[in-house]
Amino acid sequence: MRGLEEKSFLLLLVAVSLAFTWILWPLSGAILWGTIFAIVFAPLYRRLLRSTRQRPNIAALTTVTLILLIVILPLTVIGALVLREASGIYRKIHSGELDLKHLFRQASDALPAWASGLLNHFGLNDLGAVQERLTASWRKAVSFLRPKRSTSVKTRSTLSSVSSSCSICCSSSCVTARR
Repeated sequence: MRGLEEKSFLLLLVAVSLAFTWILWPLSGAILWGTIFAIVFAPLYRRLLRSTRQRPNIAALTTVTLILLIVILPLTVIGALVLREASGIYRKIHSGELDLKHLFRQASDALPAWASGLLNHFGLNDLGAVQERLTASWRKAVSFLRPKRSTSVKTRSTLSSVSSSCSICCSSSCVTARR
């Protein structure tokens, strides 16, 4: 009988672990970056802990504030600026203010003979072909990066309650097995 309890416990443990992983999968990016920040800024935290006379809350608050000011805020500003520039270029292309064919022709005319030969060798001398290649690559990249449709909130809450029920069952069988 004891072997059956251990096998059922392991089965429930695996099921709960898989359900937990499935539920947390959308948060994997945040978990990854949090882990990276924790590893990178751990020496700073330890130094702040010593300088605050072993007050972990103050050291942690200072570390998080510094991460926000040194890393996250500048990246957010840079991302917003890049987005603004990209939308400006997009507007200029669609309004006709920026003629890519003319710019491409000017750039290819200004190239030395060896560079023109290299472009011809790779098939990059025709702007239409280059545009089609870039468009196909862009679509492939966007479809890869586009988040998959997530499950509904009801499904996730059901999974959460199933996961909780399984963990309660596991803990109760663990307590029963110890007796």
